[in-house]
Amino acid sequence: MTLSVILVVKNEEQNIARCLRTVSFADEILVADSGSTDRTVEIASRFTNKIFDVEKFHFSGTKQFLLEKATSDWALWIDADEWLTPELERSIKDVLRTRSDYSGYYILRQSCYLGRWMKHSGWYPDWVLRLFRREEASFDGKAVHEGVNLTGKVGRLSGKLLHHPYRNISHHLEKMNLYTDLWSNEMLILGRKSSMLDVSLRPIWKIISTYLLKFGMLDGFPGLVLSVMSGYYTFLKYAKLYEKSRNSIS
Repeated sequence: MTLSVILVVKNEEQNIARCLRTVSFADEILVADSGSTDRTVEIASRFTNKIFDVEKFHFSGTKQFLLEKATSDWALWIDADEWLTPELERSIKDVLRTRSDYSGYYILRQSCYLGRWMKHSGWYPDWVLRLFRREEASFDGKAVHEGVNLTGKVGRLSGKLLHHPYRNISHHLEKMNLYTDLWSNEMLILGRKSSMLDVSLRPIWKIISTYLLKFGMLDGFPGLVLSVMSGYYTFLKYAKLYEKSRNSIS
């Protein structure tokens, strides 16, 4: 069995070499670049010649584009700020060597935040569906926090997918602004609305649930910061949707 790796990138020169090095055993690597202004494309070209320039970026749509360009039996979706542990690499190779009854596999992802590998806060354990039979999968079309639609049975792999999503708090805020724009635009198109209660109460509940119910306090200072940032992310989502809903009416 063969393996295609797909990833969408933009200005990932700090991460992409580490990421692609851990998937270099794949039969092909397909990269969609959405307008990088740093050395991302130059670095990626050391690992693959299948690099596509994507002018109109959409998280789910762009990954679907790559999936349709892929030619292998299996596909592994990975982001530039993620990388495989040796144990996970061995697990994937075992799948490729055997006649698996599964259509896909969940992978355990662990994220690092402010220098700490998170073990609580709703971030861990984080099982993500990333390895799947190419012809049985499609992306769900969501603008942000996209996923994979898959027919057939799904198993779990051993090993971890390590994740370093934010360089620092400023980078976290930058991504939050992008993701909340995408989410609020999508919800507006779907006819969703936001109320004053959503804007005022949902963020408070998010902070409480992340820090207390999901044991964010056990992740130390990063857990505290993440809890507050999660509340702020929720506030931005519903505040932007509220603003856009009112503007669309007027």
